Amino acid sequence: RDDPFCKANGAKNLSPLPKGNKSEGNLSVMGTLLSSAGLHGWIDFIPIFILGLLLAWTYERTNNLTGCVIAHSMNNLLATVTILLR
Repeated sequence: RDDPFCKANGAKNLSPLPKGNKSEGNLSVMGTLLSSAGLHGWIDFIPIFILGLLLAWTYERTNNLTGCVIAHSMNNLLATVTILLR
């Protein structure tokens, strides 16, 4: 997968999904989503899980990490601004 983000950082073939079996890749994505969403606490579990699903879906559709990185950064920026404005 040619991805400018990976190329800029000198990385190659950073796909977390196995090349052969799609169901194994889906299982690994779901496991990663569940564990990372769970680490943020149970109150934030559902929104973070949904964001993870959307980012994984975006990556699968585009085969490009750039949009996912930008969307994740914007989400973090929005969360930071929200906390600072309280």
